[in-house]
Amino acid sequence: MQPWSFLHICDLQPGSPKSFRFQQRFYDNCQTAYHQLQNITDADLLLVGGDLTRDGSLHDFEFEEAKKELDALPYPYHAIPGNMDTCNKHTNRHGATGREDIRLNMTAEQLDNYTKHFGEFPWSFVHKNVRFSGFYAAIAGSNLPHEARMWEWLEKELPSLP
Repeated sequence: MQPWSFLHICDLQPGSPKSFRFQQRFYDNCQTAYHQLQNITDADLLLVGGDLTRDGSLHDFEFEEAKKELDALPYPYHAIPGNMDTCNKHTNRHGATGREDIRLNMTAEQLDNYTKHFGEFPWSFVHKNVRFSGFYAAIAGSNLPHEARMWEWLEKELPSLP
């Protein structure tokens, strides 16, 4: 078998000049990363471990920009969401520092919106005899429909894959 490579990124969190929380340095860092990814032409694929956006849970235009950047890469990508894309793991209490954590719980609508832009998750595929699988563990304990689908996939579908 010939050598091959894949890439993994996460936590790009660029934000957008259109957002009220925009910070130029975050955006510049992300643009540097995308430029570096564009210049890697010998990778077979890219895995994205979440947080493609800073405020994707608030602004669709951040998803649209991230998708445009990823679609321009010279190889396919497979992504799972992160808390900046869909809000946080479910909790029933506020943070110790007064943060309004309950208000920041992810919703089914946010998860569905992510899927609209980047496709279904969980996912699994084989590339050159290696299985790659991605799921969003933060939905565990949420009681959202996505959680039931994730457990079904982890317990029944994933083990039955060749």
